[in-house]
Parts: sequence; structure tokens; C-alpha cells
Amino acid sequence: MSHLTASAMALLIALNVPSYSLGQTQASTPSARVVSPIELTVSGPKIIHRRDDVEFKAVLINHSTVPVLISPPERSHEPVFASWWDATDASGAMLDQELIGYCPVDGSDYSRKWRLTDSSIRLLKPGEWAEVPLTFRDPRALLKFRKKGTYQLTLHYFFNPPGREADTKDGKLVLTNYETSALSAANVKALREASGFSLVSEPFTIVLQ
Repeated sequence: MSHLTASAMALLIALNVPSYSLGQTQASTPSARVVSPIELTVSGPKIIHRRDDVEFKAVLINHSTVPVLISPPERSHEPVFASWWDATDASGAMLDQELIGYCPVDGSDYSRKWRLTDSSIRLLKPGEWAEVPLTFRDPRALLKFRKKGTYQLTLHYFFNPPGREADTKDGKLVLTNYETSALSAANVKALREASGFSLVSEPFTIVLQ
């Protein structure tokens, strides 16, 4: 396991992000593909030349029966690694990953609570889909493709709900690091009850030429 993947997995464990917390997956049969409550799909070029400007896209699909908070509103104020790529070559060997340091600097004052509005909240309704941002849109920025050939790409994506803590009086979750006076009661409730998830896409075949 590479350093970057190990770091990402350690962060998942530290954040205690559940895999699927929105009910049960559909019953499977030998001929049917199991569909999770939230599905992650990937699209992009299948043939890539060395100097091509490449961008892959990721989409979340809500197969559950309830709305799902799919991304932190605005900024989460938490160091969350949102997505990363894995790949195997034609022999099935896992590719190494580049050691990349990532430290966002935006000049914001993180000592103050971030003010949320209803337009900040991203809820994915049952049956809806939405594109989600990728940390690296071109997997070549992260993976060490040393030669031409056929590869299998897999995208990992997870979401950790906005910071919350239990109220000392009634044990209910309350938001931290956010100023929520401008939010509707329904959106405050959605944020408090949001569940995290960890997803892995189906393998995606690419050919490097």
C-alpha cells in the first residue's frame, strides 16, 4: 500500500466514516449487480495520449428513499481527503502513487464560525444524481504510469458530515464551527442528521498510448 493511500485510509479510520448508512443494499442474485444506496460512477477518456489534457468526472446517484447530504456546505473546516485514485496494470499489479503534499491556503479566518445559508446545503433527493469535485481530475497527477498499456482505474470517494457534537443537556447533535441562524429548520435538521459514507467506483478501463 502506498504512503498516500495509507494516509487516506488512516484518516477514514480516524474520522469513523461509515460505508453505507442509508438502509440496506438491494438483494443480490448471481446474475444481478448489487446497487448501494449511494452509487459512485466515473466517466472520462478511454484512450489517453501523453500530452492530452485529461479530466475525469465523478457522479453520485441516490438510490435510497431519503434525501442525502452529499458534500460539506461551503467549507467543512475539517481536513478531509475527499477522493483518490487506485490503478492496476495489465498484470493486476497496483501502481505506486506520487507523494503529494496538499495544504490549502485561502486567507480565511478559521477562528470564526462559517455562516451558512439555505443555498449552501447540497441535498441529493431520491433518484437524483450530482457531479462531485475530485481532488485530482487527471489520475496521472497522482499515479505513476511508467509505460504505455491498458490499466484499470478505481476512484475512492468519501464524505464526512460537518463538525457536530452532542449537547450536554439532551445529547442531541449540534453543529460546531458554523453559524446557522440563516438556515431553515429543515436544513438544520438535515445537517445534524447527516451520515457520512465511503464509496468505491466500479473499475474503469483506460489505454495509455
